[in-house]
Amino acid sequence: MPQMGPMMWLIFPLIMMFMLMLSMGTLDSEMNVNLEKKNGDAYFQKLMVW
Repeated sequence: MPQMGPMMWLIFPLIMMFMLMLSMGTLDSEMNVNLEKKNGDAYFQKLMVW
C-alpha cells in the first residue's frame, strides 16, 4: 500500500490539468461559435495540433 501515495500525487495533478483543459476547451469552443463561426474549424485544428 505505500506505493499508492506517490502514484496518487503523480496522477491527480494530471487529471486536474486534463479536466481544466477540457473545461477551457469547451469555453473557447462556445465563444468561437458565438463570436466567429467561420474560424471555429481552424481553431479546432490548432487544438488538434497541440
